Amino acid sequence: MSEFFLNIVNMSISASWIVLAVLILRLLLKKAPKWITVLLWGIVAVRLICPFSIESVMSLIPSAETISPEIMMDNTPEINSGIPILNNTINPVINESFAPDPSTSANPLQILIPVLSVVWLVGIAVMFAYTVISYFRVKSKICRAVLLRDNIYQSENVVSPFVLGIIQPKIYLPFNINEQDMSHVIAHEQAHIRRKDHWWKPFGFLLLALHWFNPLMWLGYVLLCRDIELACDEKVIKELNTEQKADYSQALLTCSVNRRMIAACPLAFGEVGVKNRVKSVLNYKKPAFWIVLIAVVVSVVVAVCFLTNPISSSKTEMLLGVLNNERTFINESGESVYFKNHKPFDLIDAVPEKYALVDFDGDGKEELIAHITPNVGAYTVFHIYNNKVYGFDFWERELIGLKADGRFVQSGGAGINRFVALHFEKDKYTIIEQAYQDDVANEFRLNGKNTTVETVTDFMDEFYNKPDVRWEKYEVVFKASNAVFENLKITVALDFEKETATDLTVFDAKTNKKIQGIKLDENSIFSNRIIYIEDINFDGEDDLIIPYQRTAAAAY
Repeated sequence: MSEFFLNIVNMSISASWIVLAVLILRLLLKKAPKWITVLLWGIVAVRLICPFSIESVMSLIPSAETISPEIMMDNTPEINSGIPILNNTINPVINESFAPDPSTSANPLQILIPVLSVVWLVGIAVMFAYTVISYFRVKSKICRAVLLRDNIYQSENVVSPFVLGIIQPKIYLPFNINEQDMSHVIAHEQAHIRRKDHWWKPFGFLLLALHWFNPLMWLGYVLLCRDIELACDEKVIKELNTEQKADYSQALLTCSVNRRMIAACPLAFGEVGVKNRVKSVLNYKKPAFWIVLIAVVVSVVVAVCFLTNPISSSKTEMLLGVLNNERTFINESGESVYFKNHKPFDLIDAVPEKYALVDFDGDGKEELIAHITPNVGAYTVFHIYNNKVYGFDFWERELIGLKADGRFVQSGGAGINRFVALHFEKDKYTIIEQAYQDDVANEFRLNGKNTTVETVTDFMDEFYNKPDVRWEKYEVVFKASNAVFENLKITVALDFEKETATDLTVFDAKTNKKIQGIKLDENSIFSNRIIYIEDINFDGEDDLIIPYQRTAAAAY
Protein backbone atom coordinates (compact mmCIF):
# COMPACT_ATOMS: atom_id res chain seq x y z
CA MET A 1 0.00 0.00 0.00
CA SER A 2 2.84 2.41 0.84
CA GLU A 3 4.42 1.91 -2.58
CA PHE A 4 1.06 2.43 -4.32
CA PHE A 5 0.52 5.61 -2.29
CA LEU A 6 3.93 6.95 -3.34
CA ASN A 7 3.10 6.18 -6.97
CA ILE A 8 -0.07 8.26 -6.61
CA VAL A 9 1.95 11.07 -5.03
CA ASN A 10 4.45 11.00 -7.91
CA MET A 11 1.64 11.05 -10.47
CA SER A 12 0.08 13.99 -8.62
CA ILE A 13 3.37 15.90 -8.59
CA SER A 14 3.84 15.32 -12.32
CA ALA A 15 0.26 16.46 -13.03
CA SER A 16 0.84 19.59 -10.93
CA TRP A 17 3.25 20.88 -13.57
CA ILE A 18 0.49 20.54 -16.19
CA VAL A 19 -1.97 22.36 -13.92
CA LEU A 20 0.48 25.26 -13.67
CA ALA A 21 0.88 25.24 -17.46
CA VAL A 22 -2.90 25.24 -17.97
CA LEU A 23 -3.31 28.16 -15.54
CA ILE A 24 -0.89 30.17 -17.68
CA LEU A 25 -2.48 29.10 -20.96
CA ARG A 26 -5.98 30.03 -19.71
CA LEU A 27 -4.70 33.62 -19.59
CA LEU A 28 -2.87 33.48 -22.91
CA LEU A 29 -5.69 31.77 -24.84
CA LYS A 30 -8.59 33.98 -23.73
CA LYS A 31 -9.67 34.54 -27.33
CA ALA A 32 -9.50 30.85 -28.20
CA PRO A 33 -12.58 28.61 -28.09
CA LYS A 34 -13.35 27.52 -24.52
CA TRP A 35 -13.43 23.86 -25.51
CA ILE A 36 -9.67 24.16 -25.99
CA THR A 37 -9.29 24.96 -22.28
CA VAL A 38 -11.44 21.96 -21.36
CA LEU A 39 -9.21 19.85 -23.59
CA LEU A 40 -6.17 21.08 -21.67
CA TRP A 41 -7.77 19.92 -18.41
CA GLY A 42 -8.17 16.55 -20.11
CA ILE A 43 -4.37 16.39 -20.46
CA VAL A 44 -4.15 16.86 -16.68
CA ALA A 45 -6.59 13.96 -16.23
CA VAL A 46 -4.53 11.66 -18.44
CA ARG A 47 -1.43 12.42 -16.40
CA LEU A 48 -3.33 11.74 -13.18
CA ILE A 49 -4.57 8.30 -14.19
CA CYS A 50 -1.86 6.94 -16.48
CA PRO A 51 0.66 4.91 -14.44
CA PHE A 52 3.28 4.95 -17.20
CA SER A 53 4.59 7.29 -19.88
CA ILE A 54 7.03 7.21 -22.75
CA GLU A 55 10.25 9.20 -22.55
CA SER A 56 10.88 12.20 -24.77
CA VAL A 57 13.53 14.87 -25.21
CA MET A 58 10.65 17.37 -25.38
CA SER A 59 9.34 16.53 -21.92
CA LEU A 60 8.99 19.49 -19.56
CA ILE A 61 8.32 17.32 -16.52
CA PRO A 62 11.40 17.81 -14.30
CA SER A 63 11.21 14.34 -12.76
CA ALA A 64 9.03 11.33 -13.45
CA GLU A 65 9.62 9.93 -9.96
CA THR A 66 10.16 12.60 -7.35
CA ILE A 67 9.85 10.22 -4.40
CA SER A 68 11.23 6.74 -4.95
CA PRO A 69 9.43 3.89 -3.15
CA GLU A 70 12.87 2.78 -2.01
CA ILE A 71 13.22 5.93 0.10
CA MET A 72 11.70 4.04 3.03
CA MET A 73 14.74 1.76 3.20
CA ASP A 74 17.37 4.28 2.18
CA ASN A 75 20.12 5.19 4.64
CA THR A 76 20.31 8.63 3.02
CA PRO A 77 16.69 9.45 2.11
CA GLU A 78 16.40 11.98 -0.69
CA ILE A 79 13.93 13.16 -3.27
CA ASN A 80 14.66 13.84 -6.92
CA SER A 81 12.51 16.76 -8.05
CA GLY A 82 14.57 17.27 -11.19
CA ILE A 83 15.36 20.80 -10.00
CA PRO A 84 18.85 20.97 -8.43
CA ILE A 85 18.12 24.07 -6.32
CA LEU A 86 15.03 22.41 -4.86
CA ASN A 87 16.91 19.17 -4.23
CA ASN A 88 19.75 21.00 -2.50
CA THR A 89 17.27 22.83 -0.28
CA ILE A 90 14.97 19.97 0.67
CA ASN A 91 17.25 16.94 0.78
CA PRO A 92 19.46 18.12 3.67
CA VAL A 93 16.31 18.65 5.74
CA ILE A 94 14.93 15.20 4.80
CA ASN A 95 18.27 13.56 5.49
CA GLU A 96 18.62 15.22 8.87
CA SER A 97 15.03 14.51 9.90
CA PHE A 98 14.50 10.99 8.56
CA ALA A 99 17.90 9.32 8.24
CA PRO A 100 17.75 6.02 10.17
CA ASP A 101 19.33 5.89 13.60
CA PRO A 102 21.72 2.90 13.88
CA SER A 103 20.47 2.32 17.43
CA THR A 104 16.89 1.75 16.26
CA SER A 105 15.57 -1.10 14.17
CA ALA A 106 13.22 0.85 11.90
CA ASN A 107 13.73 3.64 9.42
CA PRO A 108 11.50 6.64 10.41
CA LEU A 109 10.06 6.71 6.89
CA GLN A 110 9.02 3.06 7.26
CA ILE A 111 6.62 4.31 9.94
CA LEU A 112 5.64 7.70 8.52
CA ILE A 113 4.76 6.68 4.96
CA PRO A 114 2.40 3.82 5.94
CA VAL A 115 0.67 6.25 8.34
CA LEU A 116 0.28 8.78 5.53
CA SER A 117 -1.09 6.00 3.32
CA VAL A 118 -3.83 5.32 5.87
CA VAL A 119 -4.62 9.05 6.12
CA TRP A 120 -4.86 9.17 2.32
CA LEU A 121 -7.35 6.26 2.30
CA VAL A 122 -9.41 7.92 5.04
CA GLY A 123 -9.52 11.10 2.95
CA ILE A 124 -10.79 9.15 -0.06
CA ALA A 125 -13.46 7.51 2.09
CA VAL A 126 -14.60 10.92 3.36
CA MET A 127 -14.82 12.27 -0.21
CA PHE A 128 -16.92 9.35 -1.38
CA ALA A 129 -19.14 9.48 1.71
CA TYR A 130 -19.74 13.17 1.00
CA THR A 131 -20.66 12.35 -2.61
CA VAL A 132 -23.15 9.64 -1.65
CA ILE A 133 -24.79 11.74 1.08
CA SER A 134 -25.12 14.84 -1.12
CA TYR A 135 -26.50 12.76 -3.99
CA PHE A 136 -29.27 11.21 -1.90
CA ARG A 137 -30.09 14.61 -0.38
CA VAL A 138 -30.71 15.98 -3.86
CA LYS A 139 -32.66 12.88 -4.87
CA SER A 140 -34.90 13.22 -1.84
CA LYS A 141 -35.80 16.79 -2.81
CA ILE A 142 -36.73 15.90 -6.40
CA CYS A 143 -38.49 12.61 -5.76
CA ARG A 144 -41.86 14.25 -6.59
CA ALA A 145 -40.68 16.08 -9.71
CA VAL A 146 -43.23 16.29 -12.55
CA LEU A 147 -42.34 15.27 -16.09
CA LEU A 148 -42.52 18.22 -18.50
CA ARG A 149 -41.43 16.39 -21.64
CA ASP A 150 -38.78 13.91 -22.75
CA ASN A 151 -36.13 13.91 -19.98
CA ILE A 152 -37.12 17.33 -18.59
CA TYR A 153 -38.70 17.57 -15.12
CA GLN A 154 -40.01 20.36 -12.92
CA SER A 155 -40.12 20.48 -9.14
CA GLU A 156 -41.17 22.97 -6.51
CA ASN A 157 -38.00 22.10 -4.57
CA VAL A 158 -35.75 23.10 -7.49
CA VAL A 159 -34.71 26.76 -7.47
CA SER A 160 -32.00 26.54 -10.15
CA PRO A 161 -31.78 24.29 -13.23
CA PHE A 162 -29.41 21.33 -13.19
CA VAL A 163 -28.67 17.96 -14.78
CA LEU A 164 -28.58 14.83 -12.63
CA GLY A 165 -27.65 11.33 -13.67
CA ILE A 166 -24.81 9.62 -15.50
CA ILE A 167 -26.41 6.80 -17.50
CA GLN A 168 -29.79 8.48 -18.09
CA PRO A 169 -29.29 12.18 -17.33
CA LYS A 170 -32.39 14.23 -16.55
CA ILE A 171 -32.90 17.99 -16.61
CA TYR A 172 -34.61 19.53 -13.57
CA LEU A 173 -36.22 22.99 -13.73
CA PRO A 174 -38.04 25.18 -11.19
CA PHE A 175 -41.78 25.80 -11.66
CA ASN A 176 -41.45 29.57 -11.57
CA ILE A 177 -39.27 29.89 -14.70
CA ASN A 178 -40.82 31.85 -17.59
CA GLU A 179 -41.10 30.56 -21.16
CA GLN A 180 -38.32 32.77 -22.59
CA ASP A 181 -35.81 31.77 -19.94
CA MET A 182 -36.92 28.16 -20.16
CA SER A 183 -36.00 27.84 -23.84
CA HIS A 184 -32.49 29.16 -23.22
CA VAL A 185 -32.01 27.07 -20.08
CA ILE A 186 -33.17 23.87 -21.77
CA ALA A 187 -30.88 24.56 -24.76
CA HIS A 188 -27.98 25.03 -22.34
CA GLU A 189 -28.66 21.86 -20.34
CA GLN A 190 -29.17 19.81 -23.48
CA ALA A 191 -25.83 21.08 -24.77
CA HIS A 192 -24.28 19.77 -21.54
CA ILE A 193 -25.75 16.34 -22.21
CA ARG A 194 -24.65 16.29 -25.87
CA ARG A 195 -21.12 17.24 -24.78
CA LYS A 196 -21.18 14.45 -22.14
CA ASP A 197 -20.39 17.01 -19.44
CA HIS A 198 -22.47 14.94 -16.99
CA TRP A 199 -19.69 12.35 -17.32
CA TRP A 200 -16.68 14.66 -17.10
CA LYS A 201 -17.60 16.45 -13.88
CA PRO A 202 -18.06 13.21 -11.86
CA PHE A 203 -14.91 11.83 -13.45
CA GLY A 204 -13.04 14.98 -12.44
CA PHE A 205 -14.35 14.61 -8.90
CA LEU A 206 -13.21 10.98 -8.84
CA LEU A 207 -9.67 12.10 -9.71
CA LEU A 208 -9.92 14.83 -7.10
CA ALA A 209 -10.89 12.21 -4.51
CA LEU A 210 -7.73 10.23 -5.34
CA HIS A 211 -5.52 13.32 -5.23
CA TRP A 212 -7.32 15.28 -2.50
CA PHE A 213 -4.02 16.02 -0.72
CA ASN A 214 -2.84 18.24 -3.60
CA PRO A 215 -4.16 21.85 -3.40
CA LEU A 216 -3.53 22.38 -7.12
CA MET A 217 -6.00 19.59 -7.90
CA TRP A 218 -8.73 21.41 -5.95
CA LEU A 219 -8.02 24.58 -7.90
CA GLY A 220 -7.99 22.61 -11.14
CA TYR A 221 -11.36 20.99 -10.37
CA VAL A 222 -13.03 24.33 -9.62
CA LEU A 223 -11.68 25.86 -12.84
CA LEU A 224 -12.65 22.76 -14.83
CA CYS A 225 -16.28 23.18 -13.76
CA ARG A 226 -16.20 26.85 -14.78
CA ASP A 227 -14.52 26.15 -18.11
CA ILE A 228 -17.07 23.43 -18.91
CA GLU A 229 -19.87 25.97 -18.36
CA LEU A 230 -18.10 28.56 -20.55
CA ALA A 231 -17.60 25.99 -23.32
CA CYS A 232 -21.26 25.00 -23.11
CA ASP A 233 -22.35 28.63 -23.27
CA GLU A 234 -20.28 29.11 -26.42
CA LYS A 235 -21.88 26.08 -28.03
CA VAL A 236 -25.35 27.56 -27.43
CA ILE A 237 -24.76 31.25 -28.27
CA LYS A 238 -22.52 31.00 -31.33
CA GLU A 239 -25.62 31.14 -33.57
CA LEU A 240 -27.50 33.77 -31.51
CA ASN A 241 -27.81 37.46 -32.39
CA THR A 242 -27.07 40.30 -29.98
CA GLU A 243 -30.63 40.51 -28.61
CA GLN A 244 -30.81 36.76 -28.08
CA LYS A 245 -27.45 36.85 -26.27
CA ALA A 246 -28.89 39.47 -23.91
CA ASP A 247 -31.91 37.24 -23.23
CA TYR A 248 -29.58 34.28 -22.64
CA SER A 249 -27.54 36.35 -20.15
CA GLN A 250 -30.74 37.34 -18.34
CA ALA A 251 -31.68 33.68 -18.10
CA LEU A 252 -28.31 32.96 -16.50
CA LEU A 253 -28.84 35.71 -13.93
CA THR A 254 -32.35 34.52 -13.16
CA CYS A 255 -31.14 30.97 -12.55
CA SER A 256 -28.10 31.96 -10.52
CA VAL A 257 -29.90 32.51 -7.20
CA ASN A 258 -29.69 29.95 -4.38
CA ARG A 259 -27.50 27.29 -6.06
CA ARG A 260 -26.10 25.89 -2.81
CA MET A 261 -27.91 22.55 -2.98
CA ILE A 262 -26.65 21.71 -6.46
CA ALA A 263 -23.13 23.12 -6.06
CA ALA A 264 -22.65 20.80 -3.09
CA CYS A 265 -23.34 17.65 -5.14
CA PRO A 266 -20.52 16.43 -7.41
CA LEU A 267 -22.97 14.32 -9.45
CA ALA A 268 -25.33 17.22 -10.20
CA PHE A 269 -24.51 19.67 -12.97
CA GLY A 270 -25.70 23.18 -12.12
CA GLU A 271 -24.79 26.73 -13.06
CA VAL A 272 -21.50 28.09 -11.65
CA GLY A 273 -19.41 31.21 -12.26
CA VAL A 274 -22.43 33.13 -13.58
CA LYS A 275 -20.83 36.59 -13.38
CA ASN A 276 -17.90 35.68 -15.63
CA ARG A 277 -20.20 33.71 -17.92
CA VAL A 278 -22.49 36.68 -18.49
CA LYS A 279 -19.48 38.81 -19.41
CA SER A 280 -18.23 36.08 -21.73
CA VAL A 281 -21.63 35.76 -23.43
CA LEU A 282 -22.05 39.49 -23.99
CA ASN A 283 -18.48 39.90 -25.30
CA TYR A 284 -18.44 36.73 -27.40
CA LYS A 285 -16.99 36.96 -30.88
CA LYS A 286 -16.39 33.98 -33.09
CA PRO A 287 -12.64 33.30 -32.94
CA ALA A 288 -10.65 33.65 -36.14
CA PHE A 289 -9.38 30.52 -37.82
CA TRP A 290 -5.75 31.33 -37.07
CA ILE A 291 -6.54 31.67 -33.34
CA VAL A 292 -8.19 28.25 -33.33
CA LEU A 293 -5.23 26.79 -35.23
CA ILE A 294 -2.68 28.25 -32.82
CA ALA A 295 -4.70 27.02 -29.83
CA VAL A 296 -4.86 23.48 -31.25
CA VAL A 297 -1.12 23.47 -31.97
CA VAL A 298 -0.40 24.72 -28.44
CA SER A 299 -2.60 21.95 -27.02
CA VAL A 300 -0.70 19.32 -29.00
CA VAL A 301 2.64 20.73 -27.87
CA VAL A 302 1.47 20.77 -24.24
CA ALA A 303 0.35 17.15 -24.55
CA VAL A 304 3.71 16.07 -25.97
CA CYS A 305 5.73 18.06 -23.43
CA PHE A 306 3.74 17.12 -20.33
CA LEU A 307 2.47 13.62 -21.07
CA THR A 308 5.98 12.33 -21.68
CA ASN A 309 8.72 11.77 -19.13
CA PRO A 310 12.23 13.17 -19.34
CA ILE A 311 14.77 10.80 -20.78
CA SER A 312 16.41 9.18 -17.81
CA SER A 313 20.08 8.48 -17.69
CA SER A 314 20.81 4.85 -18.37
CA LYS A 315 22.53 2.88 -15.66
CA THR A 316 25.66 2.74 -17.79
CA GLU A 317 25.63 6.52 -18.26
CA MET A 318 25.30 6.98 -14.51
CA LEU A 319 28.27 4.73 -13.82
CA LEU A 320 30.44 6.32 -16.48
CA GLY A 321 29.36 9.71 -15.14
CA VAL A 322 30.97 8.77 -11.83
CA LEU A 323 34.09 7.57 -13.62
CA ASN A 324 34.31 10.88 -15.52
CA ASN A 325 33.72 12.95 -12.37
CA GLU A 326 30.41 14.26 -13.70
CA ARG A 327 28.50 13.02 -10.66
CA THR A 328 29.30 11.89 -7.15
CA PHE A 329 29.01 8.47 -5.55
CA ILE A 330 28.54 7.36 -1.94
CA ASN A 331 31.59 5.70 -0.47
CA GLU A 332 31.64 3.09 2.29
CA SER A 333 31.81 5.84 4.91
CA GLY A 334 28.49 7.22 3.65
CA GLU A 335 30.13 10.32 2.14
CA SER A 336 29.18 11.71 -1.26
CA VAL A 337 32.45 12.21 -3.17
CA TYR A 338 33.81 12.61 -6.68
CA PHE A 339 35.91 9.77 -8.03
CA LYS A 340 38.90 12.06 -8.56
CA ASN A 341 38.94 12.66 -4.79
CA HIS A 342 38.47 9.01 -3.89
CA LYS A 343 41.41 7.44 -2.04
CA PRO A 344 40.62 3.77 -1.31
CA PHE A 345 42.18 2.63 1.94
CA ASP A 346 43.50 6.21 2.38
CA LEU A 347 46.07 5.72 -0.37
CA ILE A 348 47.76 8.94 -1.38
CA ASP A 349 48.72 8.19 -4.98
CA ALA A 350 45.46 6.61 -6.19
CA VAL A 351 44.97 7.11 -9.94
CA PRO A 352 42.50 5.05 -12.04
CA GLU A 353 44.21 2.79 -14.54
CA LYS A 354 41.42 0.83 -16.24
CA TYR A 355 37.74 -0.01 -15.85
CA ALA A 356 35.14 -2.53 -16.95
CA LEU A 357 31.36 -2.98 -16.88
CA VAL A 358 30.43 -6.30 -15.27
CA ASP A 359 27.16 -7.88 -14.16
CA PHE A 360 28.52 -9.28 -10.91
CA ASP A 361 25.37 -10.92 -9.56
CA GLY A 362 23.65 -11.93 -12.79
CA ASP A 363 20.61 -9.70 -12.32
CA GLY A 364 20.92 -8.15 -15.78
CA LYS A 365 22.23 -4.85 -14.36
CA GLU A 366 25.87 -4.01 -14.84
CA GLU A 367 28.19 -2.71 -12.16
CA LEU A 368 31.37 -0.79 -12.91
CA ILE A 369 34.77 -1.79 -11.57
CA ALA A 370 37.79 0.51 -11.65
CA HIS A 371 41.38 -0.62 -11.07
CA ILE A 372 43.33 1.93 -9.03
CA THR A 373 46.98 2.07 -10.26
CA PRO A 374 49.03 -1.07 -10.75
CA ASN A 375 51.52 0.09 -8.12
CA VAL A 376 48.87 0.31 -5.42
CA GLY A 377 46.63 -2.53 -6.49
CA ALA A 378 43.08 -1.70 -5.39
CA TYR A 379 39.66 -1.89 -6.97
CA THR A 380 36.46 0.09 -6.52
CA VAL A 381 33.16 -1.51 -7.57
CA PHE A 382 30.26 0.87 -8.28
CA HIS A 383 26.66 -0.27 -7.87
CA ILE A 384 23.41 1.62 -8.49
CA TYR A 385 20.53 1.58 -6.02
CA ASN A 386 17.63 4.03 -5.83
CA ASN A 387 19.23 6.20 -8.54
CA LYS A 388 22.35 6.61 -6.44
CA VAL A 389 25.78 5.16 -7.08
CA TYR A 390 27.56 3.36 -4.24
CA GLY A 391 31.27 2.49 -4.27
CA PHE A 392 32.91 -0.49 -2.52
CA ASP A 393 36.68 -0.92 -2.22
CA PHE A 394 38.72 -4.13 -2.51
CA TRP A 395 42.44 -4.81 -2.15
CA GLU A 396 43.92 -6.38 -5.26
CA ARG A 397 44.36 -9.76 -3.55
CA GLU A 398 40.63 -9.66 -2.69
CA LEU A 399 39.67 -9.49 -6.36
CA ILE A 400 41.87 -11.63 -8.61
CA GLY A 401 41.26 -13.08 -12.05
CA LEU A 402 37.94 -11.34 -12.67
CA LYS A 403 35.87 -13.15 -15.28
CA ALA A 404 33.33 -11.71 -17.70
CA ASP A 405 30.48 -13.22 -15.67
CA GLY A 406 31.62 -11.40 -12.50
CA ARG A 407 33.22 -14.36 -10.69
CA PHE A 408 36.66 -13.88 -9.18
CA VAL A 409 39.19 -15.27 -6.70
CA GLN A 410 40.14 -14.04 -3.24
CA SER A 411 43.61 -15.05 -2.13
CA GLY A 412 44.42 -15.88 1.46
CA GLY A 413 48.06 -16.68 0.79
CA ALA A 414 49.99 -19.51 -0.89
CA GLY A 415 47.63 -22.32 -1.83
CA ILE A 416 44.61 -20.67 -0.18
CA ASN A 417 41.90 -19.36 -2.54
CA ARG A 418 38.20 -18.61 -2.40
CA PHE A 419 36.22 -18.62 -5.64
CA VAL A 420 33.40 -16.17 -5.06
CA ALA A 421 30.65 -13.99 -6.51
CA LEU A 422 29.20 -10.69 -5.34
CA HIS A 423 25.51 -10.29 -4.57
CA PHE A 424 24.10 -6.78 -4.19
CA GLU A 425 21.11 -6.08 -1.98
CA LYS A 426 20.02 -2.45 -2.12
CA ASP A 427 23.04 -0.39 -0.98
CA LYS A 428 25.00 -3.32 0.46
CA TYR A 429 26.76 -6.39 -0.89
CA THR A 430 27.55 -9.90 0.29
CA ILE A 431 30.23 -12.31 -0.88
CA ILE A 432 28.98 -15.74 -1.87
CA GLU A 433 31.54 -18.49 -1.72
CA GLN A 434 31.29 -21.00 -4.54
CA ALA A 435 34.47 -22.98 -3.87
CA TYR A 436 37.33 -23.00 -1.37
CA GLN A 437 40.86 -24.36 -1.71
CA ASP A 438 43.37 -24.68 1.13
CA ASP A 439 46.24 -26.92 0.08
CA VAL A 440 48.07 -26.35 3.39
CA ALA A 441 45.23 -27.47 5.66
CA ASN A 442 43.94 -29.91 3.02
CA GLU A 443 40.48 -28.30 3.26
CA PHE A 444 38.19 -28.06 0.24
CA ARG A 445 34.59 -26.85 -0.10
CA LEU A 446 32.07 -26.52 -2.88
CA ASN A 447 28.98 -24.36 -2.34
CA GLY A 448 29.68 -24.31 1.39
CA LYS A 449 29.99 -28.10 1.79
CA ASN A 450 33.17 -30.08 2.38
CA THR A 451 34.32 -32.01 -0.66
CA THR A 452 37.38 -33.62 -2.27
CA VAL A 453 40.38 -31.96 -3.88
CA GLU A 454 39.37 -33.52 -7.22
CA THR A 455 35.95 -31.84 -7.14
CA VAL A 456 37.42 -28.45 -6.37
CA THR A 457 40.11 -28.98 -9.02
CA ASP A 458 37.40 -29.64 -11.62
CA PHE A 459 35.64 -26.45 -10.52
CA MET A 460 38.90 -24.49 -10.79
CA ASP A 461 39.59 -25.84 -14.29
CA GLU A 462 36.12 -24.75 -15.36
CA PHE A 463 36.58 -21.35 -13.71
CA TYR A 464 39.92 -20.59 -15.36
CA ASN A 465 38.56 -21.56 -18.78
CA LYS A 466 35.90 -18.86 -18.57
CA PRO A 467 36.55 -15.67 -20.58
CA ASP A 468 38.26 -12.87 -18.70
CA VAL A 469 36.64 -9.52 -18.22
CA ARG A 470 37.33 -6.96 -20.94
CA TRP A 471 39.10 -3.94 -19.52
CA GLU A 472 39.03 -0.42 -20.98
CA LYS A 473 41.93 1.97 -20.51
CA TYR A 474 41.02 4.93 -18.35
CA GLU A 475 41.51 8.42 -19.79
CA VAL A 476 41.92 11.21 -17.29
CA VAL A 477 39.77 14.24 -18.10
CA PHE A 478 40.03 17.51 -16.20
CA LYS A 479 38.13 20.74 -16.46
CA ALA A 480 39.55 23.94 -15.02
CA SER A 481 37.39 25.63 -12.41
CA ASN A 482 38.64 29.21 -12.76
CA ALA A 483 36.40 31.50 -14.82
CA VAL A 484 39.23 32.28 -17.23
CA PHE A 485 39.74 28.59 -18.04
CA GLU A 486 36.29 27.16 -17.35
CA ASN A 487 35.76 26.30 -21.02
CA LEU A 488 38.90 24.16 -21.26
CA LYS A 489 38.96 20.37 -21.17
CA ILE A 490 42.31 18.71 -20.57
CA THR A 491 42.91 15.06 -21.42
CA VAL A 492 45.89 12.95 -20.52
CA ALA A 493 46.41 9.54 -22.12
CA LEU A 494 48.14 7.14 -19.74
CA ASP A 495 50.14 4.05 -20.58
CA PHE A 496 50.59 2.22 -17.29
CA GLU A 497 52.39 -0.71 -18.82
CA LYS A 498 55.25 1.62 -19.75
CA GLU A 499 54.52 3.90 -16.80
CA THR A 500 54.27 6.87 -19.14
CA ALA A 501 51.84 9.55 -20.12
CA THR A 502 51.70 9.53 -23.90
CA ASP A 503 49.76 12.64 -24.71
CA LEU A 504 48.39 15.77 -23.06
CA THR A 505 45.82 17.73 -25.02
CA VAL A 506 43.72 20.82 -24.36
CA PHE A 507 40.29 21.25 -25.97
CA ASP A 508 37.70 23.99 -26.12
CA ALA A 509 34.92 22.36 -24.06
CA LYS A 510 32.17 24.06 -26.10
CA THR A 511 33.43 23.31 -29.63
CA ASN A 512 35.56 20.30 -28.66
CA LYS A 513 38.29 21.66 -30.92
CA LYS A 514 41.90 21.01 -30.06
CA ILE A 515 43.68 24.08 -28.73
CA GLN A 516 47.16 22.76 -28.04
CA GLY A 517 48.80 19.40 -27.57
CA ILE A 518 52.00 18.32 -25.88
CA LYS A 519 53.84 15.12 -26.76
CA LEU A 520 55.48 13.81 -23.62
CA ASP A 521 58.76 11.96 -23.63
CA GLU A 522 59.05 8.32 -22.63
CA ASN A 523 60.31 9.11 -19.16
CA SER A 524 57.35 11.35 -18.30
CA ILE A 525 54.94 9.77 -15.85
CA PHE A 526 51.71 11.45 -14.99
CA SER A 527 51.24 12.52 -11.40
CA ASN A 528 47.73 13.07 -10.14
CA ARG A 529 48.52 16.39 -8.53
CA ILE A 530 45.70 18.89 -8.64
CA ILE A 531 45.58 21.19 -11.65
CA TYR A 532 45.86 24.72 -10.36
CA ILE A 533 45.75 28.32 -11.53
CA GLU A 534 48.40 30.92 -10.77
CA ASP A 535 49.97 34.00 -12.31
CA ILE A 536 53.42 32.46 -12.78
CA ASN A 537 54.92 35.26 -14.85
CA PHE A 538 53.41 38.16 -12.88
CA ASP A 539 51.72 39.72 -15.92
CA GLY A 540 48.40 40.17 -14.13
CA GLU A 541 46.72 37.25 -15.96
CA ASP A 542 46.10 33.76 -14.60
CA ASP A 543 47.97 30.79 -16.03
CA LEU A 544 46.75 27.19 -15.97
CA ILE A 545 49.29 24.77 -14.45
CA ILE A 546 49.04 21.06 -15.30
CA PRO A 547 51.61 18.82 -13.57
CA TYR A 548 52.59 15.84 -15.74
CA GLN A 549 55.85 14.96 -14.04
CA ARG A 550 56.82 15.11 -10.43
CA THR A 551 59.26 17.84 -11.40
CA ALA A 552 57.67 19.43 -14.46
CA ALA A 553 54.42 20.99 -15.60
CA ALA A 554 52.75 22.47 -18.65
CA ALA A 555 51.60 26.09 -18.35
CA TYR A 556 48.94 27.89 -20.42
